[in-house]
Amino acid sequence: GTGQTGIYSNKGRVNVKSTTSAKISIVGENGKGIHVANGGSVSSNGYSYTLQDDNSYGIYAIDGDVGVVDGNFDLTGDNQIGIYANNGDVNVNSSSAKITVTGESGQGICVENGGSVTSTNYTYTLNGEKSKGIYAATDALSINVTGGQFNIQGYNSFGIESFLSGT
Repeated sequence: GTGQTGIYSNKGRVNVKSTTSAKISIVGENGKGIHVANGGSVSSNGYSYTLQDDNSYGIYAIDGDVGVVDGNFDLTGDNQIGIYANNGDVNVNSSSAKITVTGESGQGICVENGGSVTSTNYTYTLNGEKSKGIYAATDALSINVTGGQFNIQGYNSFGIESFLSGT
């Protein structure tokens, strides 16, 4: 359905871990796989996120931090964001995980209003038009990328687009 959330936490910590390739699938517009707010945080290890319909998020954090280890994100609808953090940090780390954006105007990772991104060994594949692997919007602090790669095929797409106020 529309607007559904898989896991929600207000001020709490969400910790999901799998050794068997668990998956969170979002079917329906405006959905969120995991939503944390007001100082909550997400730690995701070994989960994959599949977003099928427009305007959906894999992980959505307001005033909270996100850490992902070995999590794949597959964004097939338009205007989707794999990981979104408003006033929080995002740290993704993997030896082989990937974020694939097929729909138009999608973003693998988006931080704004004081957030930072650290990406280690992630592969970003951008097939959709106007897509971004990592997007740092209003007053984001920093982007640090080590290893990994950006495969950009979509028209007018960017591996990293930044409007940083920091470094």
